[in-house]
Amino acid sequence: MFTPPNGYYDMPNYTKGRLAATAFRTRQSENWSYKYYRYDERGRVKTMWQMIDGLDVKTVSHEYNSQDMVKRLNYNIGADFKRYRYRYDIAGRLQSVDTYEGPENTDDSLYYTGFAGYQYNANSAMEVEDFLTGFTGTSLGYDNRGRIISYYSHNSEFIYNLSYLKNSNVQQLGLNGSYRDNFANTGRSCLQVYL
Repeated sequence: MFTPPNGYYDMPNYTKGRLAATAFRTRQSENWSYKYYRYDERGRVKTMWQMIDGLDVKTVSHEYNSQDMVKRLNYNIGADFKRYRYRYDIAGRLQSVDTYEGPENTDDSLYYTGFAGYQYNANSAMEVEDFLTGFTGTSLGYDNRGRIISYYSHNSEFIYNLSYLKNSNVQQLGLNGSYRDNFANTGRSCLQVYL
């Protein structure tokens, strides 16, 4: 039933005490699909092979920085090849994710373009999430207890505001934005009642 991918035993997998493989089925098929894992000496997932029924084997490999945070993710090889670079600020918060558009056999920083960027408030809560260098994104607002009180989609498609009871249960949710144009019910708020 479990037949590992080619190259699985070529290097140490460090799977002792860790998840070595999973078997699963998709909604599309009763046939089994599999994932196999390889770890590095520190117990971090180094490589994951996805053997999905009816598809070629897909490989996802990770590279880490000295703080055990992912710095690069490589997806597959050949025509399906993708590479992502993760950058962090001095506090260790994810600052940006970049996509690589260059040749597979190099890693020249000139070939990276911004995919997502993140900004944080003084309490390290994410305030701005920006996709494709301003194409779209979201902004979050917080109260002095760190609870989300507003969410704003930069294209105004989806906006919500929250108010809370003293025990931090949501009291009221207000919805706005152009997304409502797609629904018959265009009500704007929801009141939570607790007994």
